[in-house]
Amino acid sequence: QHLQEMIAVLEEKGELDNTLIVVVSDNGMPFPRAKATLYEYGTHMPMVVSWPDKIAPGRAVEDFVSFTDLAPTFLEVAGIDVPVDIHGKSIIPLMEGKNKEWRTSFVYEGLGTFGGASPNLSVINQDYRYIITYKDNSLQQAVFYELYDQRNDSLEMKNLYGLYSYKDVIQEFDEILNKHINLLSFSRMKE
Repeated sequence: QHLQEMIAVLEEKGELDNTLIVVVSDNGMPFPRAKATLYEYGTHMPMVVSWPDKIAPGRAVEDFVSFTDLAPTFLEVAGIDVPVDIHGKSIIPLMEGKNKEWRTSFVYEGLGTFGGASPNLSVINQDYRYIITYKDNSLQQAVFYELYDQRNDSLEMKNLYGLYSYKDVIQEFDEILNKHINLLSFSRMKE
């Protein structure tokens, strides 16, 4: 109802076509393997974007977009330089349908201890989700590994970690996560 009222005001003032509207959801349902987890239902959130002057209606984007991409997007729309060290990147090229190099995988952090959870990191691409759970926030000692084939196991119930046929996928994802951990360590040093 509130969104409908805001849209009506924008339309009445003649600003609707020139206004970027972004609607997102919370971080998942409050169920196991959902809210506050790194499984599919804890990380895949709906997002709807409308900007009639710039975006063709009815387009679906399947690329990996993060809520961290919103800040650089809003800065770009406002004509403000986006800091080079900001997390995320503007989704304007995706929204405009321009072929621009975009991420093919994404790292999610579960570094809080919400509900007594252990810290974990996950990397996903269109095919797989890899999750490592750590003993503590130093991220030095892994205690549990998970690998899921999202094409054939959308509920992520069959852990494939340790199967030889997935060793290349695991190696690729380990390299991505190690780079991410190094970036986290560098960020912590700067604080």
